Amino acid sequence: MSDGATQFPTVPDTEADINAFGEAVNNVGESLLSTQIAQAGPGNLPASWEGNASDAYASSALSYQSQLIELSDDFAPVQSAIDAYASVVTTTNTTIVGLQEDWDTANETFRREKGALDSTVTSLTQEEYDEELRRITLKRDTQHSDLTNTYNRTLETLNAEADAQANAILAHHDSIVSPETRAGGRELIATTLFDDIPVLDGAAEQEYYGERAEEAAVLFEDGQLTLEEVETFLTEYGEDSSNPFFANALADKVGAYNLTGALISLEQYGVLALGNDDYDGDGVPDEFDPTQLDTAATQIGSIFVLASGGANLADPDSAAAWEAVQPGIAYDGGQSVSSAQVEFRNGIMEAGNTDFTAPSPHDPNPDQHYDPYYGKHGYDYIITAMGAAATGNEWLVAGDEFFNGTGNTDTSVAQDILEWEATYGGARHEASVGPWNTDGTSLYSGARTEEGYSNAGMTLARLMDSVGTINPTDPHAQFLTEMNEDRRDYVQTFLASDTEFLDENMNVAEYMTGHRHIGYEWSDKGELWAEIMTEATDPRLNELPVEPGPGATAEEIAAYETAKDEWIDDNRKAGIVAVGLTEGYQYGLNHVAEVEGITGFALRSGEEGFGSNNSELRNQLGFILEPYADDFVTSFNGRYDDSGTYNPDEENWRDGVRIQFHDGVVQDFYGDQSMFRDMSHHQPEEGKSGIDVFSEEIDRLMREDIELAIADGADLDGIARAAAEYAPISYLLNMAETMTEVEAAHAADFRNETISFLTGQIEFSEDHPGATVPLEILVDWLFPTDHVEHADVAAAVAHDEAIAHFQEQIYSATWNSWYEGDWQSAFDTGAGVSDPIEYLQAKSEANYALDDDYFLTFLDENGELKPWEELNDTQRTEVLLFLEYEGLVGDQSVLNTTDEGGRNEPENYQPRGG
Repeated sequence: MSDGATQFPTVPDTEADINAFGEAVNNVGESLLSTQIAQAGPGNLPASWEGNASDAYASSALSYQSQLIELSDDFAPVQSAIDAYASVVTTTNTTIVGLQEDWDTANETFRREKGALDSTVTSLTQEEYDEELRRITLKRDTQHSDLTNTYNRTLETLNAEADAQANAILAHHDSIVSPETRAGGRELIATTLFDDIPVLDGAAEQEYYGERAEEAAVLFEDGQLTLEEVETFLTEYGEDSSNPFFANALADKVGAYNLTGALISLEQYGVLALGNDDYDGDGVPDEFDPTQLDTAATQIGSIFVLASGGANLADPDSAAAWEAVQPGIAYDGGQSVSSAQVEFRNGIMEAGNTDFTAPSPHDPNPDQHYDPYYGKHGYDYIITAMGAAATGNEWLVAGDEFFNGTGNTDTSVAQDILEWEATYGGARHEASVGPWNTDGTSLYSGARTEEGYSNAGMTLARLMDSVGTINPTDPHAQFLTEMNEDRRDYVQTFLASDTEFLDENMNVAEYMTGHRHIGYEWSDKGELWAEIMTEATDPRLNELPVEPGPGATAEEIAAYETAKDEWIDDNRKAGIVAVGLTEGYQYGLNHVAEVEGITGFALRSGEEGFGSNNSELRNQLGFILEPYADDFVTSFNGRYDDSGTYNPDEENWRDGVRIQFHDGVVQDFYGDQSMFRDMSHHQPEEGKSGIDVFSEEIDRLMREDIELAIADGADLDGIARAAAEYAPISYLLNMAETMTEVEAAHAADFRNETISFLTGQIEFSEDHPGATVPLEILVDWLFPTDHVEHADVAAAVAHDEAIAHFQEQIYSATWNSWYEGDWQSAFDTGAGVSDPIEYLQAKSEANYALDDDYFLTFLDENGELKPWEELNDTQRTEVLLFLEYEGLVGDQSVLNTTDEGGRNEPENYQPRGG
């Protein structure tokens, strides 16, 4: 019979080892806290860390410090788990020793009772002996069974505790580094642990992704992909393609030409699969998921964007890490990232302009009918892949040098793409003969045209537009905001730059706006381009620098002057883009009309072709150009030889850069393809149209200038001059929807007369000698209606409404500027002008049809006159009666130089009871 120690062995005495392990874990945590940076205290750097490097990497160092302190705390739970398990091991062995003793006691009791039974065997029958032996044996066996169960439960408890503590440690481990990350090795663990510390994360990511890029490069080294290699690329490296470390390292290994060849392979596999039941001639199975080809092409498109200097801000950790360390990365031969990207961009331009379907010059039987215009060029593939990548990832943006090059436009990939588009781009949408014709389309199928992947303009627009919405609570919000602001700045620079591939003098914004037609159309009718133009033209997005106060240091003053120059330059670029947008849109209207044979108003039914294809842009033009409304006014009243921007004088630099349009463009605004007429086609069911918003701003500016003229004591000439500034554009905007050739000619003549007045060739006072002219006569003079013929009733009605609208602006400005001295000076009545409140109160009391408190409806809560904008139609009519009563409006002069004063009695103004 075995003893208790044999029956119930204790667990190995590992307490000392466990305690030693726990102590080692604890020492690791404490060692982290003993580092210089940790001992400096949260938010502080060691006093001995000084210099530019310390300043440059302070943010990363403090993040690292926070990580160290936080990581040191992560060892405490492990220590607790180890201590808990050690305690259970001790308790378990104590319990087992007790079980051993109970086992031995049960055996000893059985032997003693058995011996006593044997000593009485002669006095018992065999049956009695057997019964007693069964009893004492059963008692012993029952005790053994209970002890064994207790032993097993004790070991199970120990095992459960071991599992629990091990799982606790693993769970805590997983919360720091996931199992998948651990499986990736120490490099991937490092990239995960330090992903929010750009310098450390960058070093770890470069090591990890550099090795993976070297592995992946084998797939592309011959410039083509097999179907098996496509599968390998997607499975092993697909997600890596959006990482800047991987993309740049891979591009450095294989180059733009081989990546373009890979895209061609993908397209060819898709073509081979079309119409084949089993296998193609090369024995390649065509039974595969064609979307894999699209996915692979999209990922290669991301590589093109990132390796040319772009960024994927959907992964801000990697993007920040790349920005932090890429200046220090060296590729084979010591080549810097910057140099490698220059080489890659040059490779894009070389591959992009290569015709991959051109017959070999050594072909003994060349195709005599081959037309390179319809060949498949590298840009057909590159633009398509990048377009798909940017469509699928709104946080993917191309870089500064992709758009602006490295000092001249010859190094700008974007300019090169536009030049290629200007030569070949139209063929990319021609379904019958173009390189992506219906019978040969494989990559992206119909989405190539529907989504605009093969459209150079759409691809560039998607690579330059603003990133997704930035959450201000995101820990990367500041980095993302700074990157987005940088993007806005270099995109604006690109849009304001001159095109070098056209004979015409045209900036990029003008080209990309005006050449979206006949094979080049925006796939979204210009919606995205409108967003880009809104951002690039709005001068209000540029924060005005604050001038330093007295006692400012030389450095502060210098910084202010730099910020001021930058602010002026940003406004200048915004203005250049606004000019380009306007002239480009007008160019597109003129050009398409010429191509389509539309030569007059009478031939235009509904929307003009360019406007229809750009309707989403057209609908936003008024909103985009609204900040420049006053500059349009100036251009309508001038005869400028060129378009562009000009700076205000030094004293008024805060007013911002002004823009102007040369006279030929302004004359086009009066033409049969007028931009304003095209804008009038936007008739939203809800809200305001773009032309409404633009017109309202013109009205506001006109009222403001008239009010200022009256407040400054201007005479009628001055008021006429203030109003006349706005007369041409106000009339055109209000006539835009019903403009005919006859009306356009009249409007142009009217503009010419107005310019003559504004330039001093005509004097209003000379036209009306010896008289003070009422406002109504002023309006009639500004809008002469005698002998004006109208093409139809609608145009005649619009003409009258345009004049009435303009007249209302003058009346409202007059009413809003009410002040006795101002009115008397402005209109030279020679008599005091009555108080409008007294006039309205007297009329309320004198008219039986009116309540005595009627005049109170004209007052606000402070007892002041309500502005014109807050009056209803009935009240406005009453105001006009008052203005007539004072001689400010009416059909004739009220006073002349010999009058001593007097008033016309307004209609219905009768004393009570009369």
